[in-house]
Amino acid sequence: MWVWVISLLPAAAEWPARCRVFNPDFFEQAERDFLPFHGLTPWDSQRAKNLCRSSGQACFVVQVRNGQVFISEEQPGFQSRNRLTMAMLHRVSTKFGPLPDAEFVVDTSDGYAEIAAPIFVISKFPGSAGGILYPDFSSYAWPESECPSEAPGSHVWSQVLAKMAEVPSWSEKTDSLFWRGAATSTYRRQIVPFLASLEKSNVSMMEWVIGPEGQRQVVSSGSDSCIPIHEWCQHKFLANLPGNTMALALKYRLFCGSVVLSSPFLYHEWYYSQLKESEHFMAFDLRWSGADEVLKELRGPSKALAEAVSMNARRWAQDHLTDDGFDCYWLRLIHLASRHFPHPQHTLHVIPLESVMLGMRPVQSASVDVLIVIPSRAADYQLMDHARSTWLRSGHKDGVSHRHFFVIASADPDFELLQIGGVSPHGEDDVLVVECKHGYTQLLQKMVAAYRTLLERYTVKFFIRADVDSMLPLQFLLPLLDHAAAGRCLVLLSESSNCGHIRPRWQMPAIGHLQCQVECAMDRGCHYFHVSPDGDCATFSQCVLEMASGKVFQYRMRGLLGEHAQRPLESPRRPFVLGTILHGNKVLTNDTHNPQWNNLLYRHDLGLGVYPPYPEASGYAMSSDIAAFLASVGTGALSDLSWNAWAIEDSAMGTILAGLKFDMLQLPAEIREHIRDIAVVVRCPAQSMTNDSCEVILDECHIIADSIASVYENVGIYKRPLQARLNTLHLTEDGYRWAEGQLGMVPVHRRAALKFLKSLVKMLLGESALWDESIEHDEIFKDVPDMGDPCSVPQEPISEAESLLQTSRDRNERRNAWAARIARYFAYCVDGGIMGERFTFPLLIQALGRVSSADVDRQMKEVIDFVLHVNKRDGWKSNLFLEEKPVSLIAMTKESEAFAEYSFNDIIMRHLVSEGYVESELKKRPPGAGLDYADLLAQLLTDESVGLGLRTMVCRHVLDMLGGTNDREDTKFEKTVKQLVPALVKVMVGSNHILMSYATASLVNLSCGRQNMKQLLVSHGVISMCVKQLKTKHDELTLYTLFLLVNLTKTPHHRYIVVREGGVPLLVDILTSSYQNLRKQRILAEVASVLGQLCNDPETRSLITESFPVVPCLLWVNDAAQPNTKLKSKLLFALRQLCLLGQNKLKVGPHIIPVMLEELALANWANEECATNLVLLLVSLASVNTNALLMADQIKASLETCGILKDGLPAKNNKLANHLWPKVEALLIRIGDARAAQGDF
Repeated sequence: MWVWVISLLPAAAEWPARCRVFNPDFFEQAERDFLPFHGLTPWDSQRAKNLCRSSGQACFVVQVRNGQVFISEEQPGFQSRNRLTMAMLHRVSTKFGPLPDAEFVVDTSDGYAEIAAPIFVISKFPGSAGGILYPDFSSYAWPESECPSEAPGSHVWSQVLAKMAEVPSWSEKTDSLFWRGAATSTYRRQIVPFLASLEKSNVSMMEWVIGPEGQRQVVSSGSDSCIPIHEWCQHKFLANLPGNTMALALKYRLFCGSVVLSSPFLYHEWYYSQLKESEHFMAFDLRWSGADEVLKELRGPSKALAEAVSMNARRWAQDHLTDDGFDCYWLRLIHLASRHFPHPQHTLHVIPLESVMLGMRPVQSASVDVLIVIPSRAADYQLMDHARSTWLRSGHKDGVSHRHFFVIASADPDFELLQIGGVSPHGEDDVLVVECKHGYTQLLQKMVAAYRTLLERYTVKFFIRADVDSMLPLQFLLPLLDHAAAGRCLVLLSESSNCGHIRPRWQMPAIGHLQCQVECAMDRGCHYFHVSPDGDCATFSQCVLEMASGKVFQYRMRGLLGEHAQRPLESPRRPFVLGTILHGNKVLTNDTHNPQWNNLLYRHDLGLGVYPPYPEASGYAMSSDIAAFLASVGTGALSDLSWNAWAIEDSAMGTILAGLKFDMLQLPAEIREHIRDIAVVVRCPAQSMTNDSCEVILDECHIIADSIASVYENVGIYKRPLQARLNTLHLTEDGYRWAEGQLGMVPVHRRAALKFLKSLVKMLLGESALWDESIEHDEIFKDVPDMGDPCSVPQEPISEAESLLQTSRDRNERRNAWAARIARYFAYCVDGGIMGERFTFPLLIQALGRVSSADVDRQMKEVIDFVLHVNKRDGWKSNLFLEEKPVSLIAMTKESEAFAEYSFNDIIMRHLVSEGYVESELKKRPPGAGLDYADLLAQLLTDESVGLGLRTMVCRHVLDMLGGTNDREDTKFEKTVKQLVPALVKVMVGSNHILMSYATASLVNLSCGRQNMKQLLVSHGVISMCVKQLKTKHDELTLYTLFLLVNLTKTPHHRYIVVREGGVPLLVDILTSSYQNLRKQRILAEVASVLGQLCNDPETRSLITESFPVVPCLLWVNDAAQPNTKLKSKLLFALRQLCLLGQNKLKVGPHIIPVMLEELALANWANEECATNLVLLLVSLASVNTNALLMADQIKASLETCGILKDGLPAKNNKLANHLWPKVEALLIRIGDARAAQGDF
């Protein structure tokens, strides 16, 4: 078993005949693309939709429900890409009938490699885990690529194929190299002049512009003009050059019957994995090295090879790049999306696909009166369920429409808990997933993102913001909102109230734009607001208490919001914030019915299942203007606004006092360690809280808050302390990135870093090692001198610090640490911190391989050693770089014991390993000169001081190393395994589930088909560790553990260890807790496989049958599982093993035989394993006469339908019949015997 093997083929009944002509390999890329997204949660799906909204890329969201295709959202695309892609989907829908329910995001831009999201993309890097490739718009039509001389519609795919149905024979073609295209990339501009200089070449770039209707208009002429596609086929050799990303025209070239000569496929399209070098195309490196010689060879001695390659490419294209090929691939993608992705949730904002194609745009926003926004964490799922079932359902009022959303950050680590109880029982999409750059706990950032998203989706009058552990009286709060917006909302407070007109501080101005703040008290006697026809808001301390006279308080509007473009001041509807507060004398006493912390009587009075840590009235309402103001925080004129208002809480007493209850915009963790934003928090122990002390504390809070918040119109963060931390280089890479991106702040040493970077660029360009030659002339390098030797640049900031260090006792330690921080900052700048993707550390490593000068090579390796900055772990008592004793990567690995004594830059080491630099350098050493590559990886894996990112990358690297076929098993491989296995085992006993999953997956690949390796793993106690891992509630780790157990339970001794270690109850627990959740079908399949293998032993078989409810669970899952799937095959195998016991045959037979006979009719050779297990189970069950008689009437019809029988005889030339006939024959004989025993001849 390999980790990446998975079969999700649709059942034969739902897979059209015109798609069965394609081999399963044709869909391999689709299966592989979906693997990272199996079991996708609704929250991951929401992130993908958010990415479509916020990325600025052309995309749209597809929903398939009840067989009809809808578009729910669309971001306009370039030219006609969106509409043509939708046209393909429409053709698939009409050709193949009702499609399965699914929802997915389609990106129609050129595609980018780093998109690690479940989004359909046109192209991506070959190694990218993200993105799902699909047949792009040009597979339907590409009108914008038509030459001016061509008739409209020439580039509809069917028209292209018609014109290319007949192409010149090989002997009739011109013996030239042809390419025509646009200068859409720097690479093309660099390589085209070289190709044009080759003998017998017709290579040039055409100039074109986009016309008013999006069509391409060629403005070049002569030999540089646009050439119709079918005329390309007149040439024997066609060059293929990547454009902005991929080259969409490759599929045209394959049809020509010419030899395609291609640069490396830097970006892959959906079908590239099917193409084989030297069979369908000839490959060159990026520089086209040796192109002259290769072309001469293909024109001369190897012309037969050239002709064969051209014909192979054309035949493959004619068989696969057809309308049926595109549509069947799309059909497979939709089936996979249906099985991997969450089912689409009903939403009002969709319109049929056909309507969009006719020009109707998806509804971008719906109208709703009130949106209730509840910031939450995934761990709050029980509180979310409680809110749904209580106060969120109680606020329905005629004429007031409202919706609620729980706001969850996409980075929330507990998303899996939401699958337990975080989904609305009514199927309502009420969880809003937002991106929070600086952590899922940053409350205001979460709310700002929520307001932005919701204001884009909805036209809304009011927002209500509530805590997840609150209970708001919506039935009384909702009618207040129109009164508040009209400026008629009054507050009448009793003389005995602790707040209001007797509190002079409450009349002071508050920050923000506040028209009317309403503070009402609620107590046990009433629990409601009273609203008079005139808009008066009254509250009673007792239900029968006569309303006392009071005073109306209003906070006047400030200019800040009044100048906001969203709402002019003269608007008839006034911006407002309506606050609610639970505030009364009885809160501060021992009253058994008031909301003091952990007051069980209070909880009982409210009928709550959980105790609310805040009062049920904790929340506030606002007009959409206020929400729009908050949504603009961090942008434009409000980019420096970081602190909006003040809040004072005493959660121990369950009371909240608030001005505008907006929390602070938090800084990222890297900065928050050194700089604090301002919060006003005054707390007092509950036992010391009296009326008098409360008065004093409240006065203190008001004075502090007003003195800070009410003086200035705009409040920003304190930049001077942050600049000091930047100048001393105390931030991490994320901190530098945030400070520059959000605040435009950089360290004073950035200029030194620019000198360092420019010296590197100059050296590499001098060696022609960089493709982007324009980088040297970038504006950022203006007036930056070239220092020649990059390693001389760090001396500048080191020397500047000498005067500051003076003669302090810890001078050396501080100086050494300073040098290390310089190296880390320079490393950050080299790795995209200044130039972004144009110059990164991986690009530097790749360029190093193209350097020919020994002196430059030496200097570049000195740079690598500097940014890696190997140093001893001695508390900065030394710095080997300053002491001019730098330790290189090679020197660090001389002794395994000494390796742990050094520290280094994890990010740089990660790049060095992933780019193959470390392996290459270590191979240059003589044997026995120190740690070899496998030893180094083992050290990195097990060293707890190494960062999680580096260890995770090493785990993935090891996973790839240990995969492959057994022909790699030589002495070197055996040695590598013995070095890595102890390290992987050590990782397995750790606590990080991600690392444990990768380590387990590596052992799965290692143990596949290698008996000696299985024995090695068992000797290291791996089976015992697998049993322990089954106790974790982590789906991915559980799945890989089951994969490994499948490999390790092939022999009796290994199965005995699993049983002895207590594996059977754990396996049964996984089965019984998952069998009703078919979203976990991968786990269920492997559980069934392991249980089936354990049942090879009679004792275990009896134990499982007599002590656990395994048979009923397997039967339940089998009823729901799709035929001809891996899950079905493993279930049949497990049931067959259990049916070796006669008692199980009697239980299983009557339940399963009718279904099995229907599924036998669907059997096919592509799913041979499933068919074999089905027949073997029928044979086992038929040993009981009653079971055999259940099969008698239908067995032959099923065998005829699947092709095993033909006219009552074994079918000839049928692989399935040849393979299964001995077993089928034995089954038919047994059924005949059973009928004879009944006297039925």
